[in-house]
Amino acid sequence: MAKSAGRGTLAAMTTTFDTTTTTRVARNGEVELWTEMQGTDGSAVLLMMGSGSQAIQWEPAFVEPLVRAGHRVVRFDWRDVGLSTWGDFRARPYTPLDLIGDAVAVLDAWDLPSAHLVGFSMGGGLGQLLAGLYAGRALSLTSLSAPCMGGDVPALPEDPETFLRFCSRQPTDEHELETWFVEQNRLVAGSAVDFDEDDWRTRVRGWLARGNNRRCGHMAALRRQAETGGALGGTDVCRALRAHIRIPTLAIHGDEDLIVMPAHADEMVATTPDARAVHLPGRGHDLWLDPTGEITCLIIDHVAAAERV
Repeated sequence: MAKSAGRGTLAAMTTTFDTTTTTRVARNGEVELWTEMQGTDGSAVLLMMGSGSQAIQWEPAFVEPLVRAGHRVVRFDWRDVGLSTWGDFRARPYTPLDLIGDAVAVLDAWDLPSAHLVGFSMGGGLGQLLAGLYAGRALSLTSLSAPCMGGDVPALPEDPETFLRFCSRQPTDEHELETWFVEQNRLVAGSAVDFDEDDWRTRVRGWLARGNNRRCGHMAALRRQAETGGALGGTDVCRALRAHIRIPTLAIHGDEDLIVMPAHADEMVATTPDARAVHLPGRGHDLWLDPTGEITCLIIDHVAAAERV
């Protein structure tokens, strides 16, 4: 049975809140990565977004509580999204190992020897591998709606139709894009969060205005890794890397997630040293949204506990 962490509290928060925000370009070879740090003091928290998603999806309601708790919070655009370098994946394919290198380059750009990792979906999976590959760079790991890398839980969810609809190609008509994004997010939203279509349209317009790469290669890189073993060497290597994680790990998952099955969180607990899980009732594949503050409270408590070790 999975160990379950308690619900978060506000006890770990401080009253200090420095709103200083600075942007910086990180470089991984020829790839330039847009990065931003909020806050000036305390240990660093690196936010790692999901496939094809931009840094601005880590919204103020998620970022600011972490800064109030006394942390420097870094968010960034992966290659192929937002304001970072876009490429032609077919002409110059890259691998999950390259994406992990992007995250390490972000730490280096801010002169951060280490950080607490918080990753959503793909970002959580890559966070597991980063922690296994780069001992000492990760202080703790929080995996949100993320697959257990190298695990035995099936990749496809119990409702593959929903998954396939979620992975459908973007429409070519610019006028249809906004509605497509709104409906994609409605598809994976859990019942515990009200889905306000007007709010979602405003949110999506911000994403599209900032930069929407229809040819983002993230999913292709992950698919190639799964099919061939790729640069990481296959499932056994991923499993071995995760087994080498020696930092406190928290897997948070919605019990209505139709994209990455909740069983992934339980497998993380069973197969990763010092891991625990929280299942959130009524939440879907949308844990980068935190309207109640519950998720950031869990992260703050988890980070505080890791720093006491």
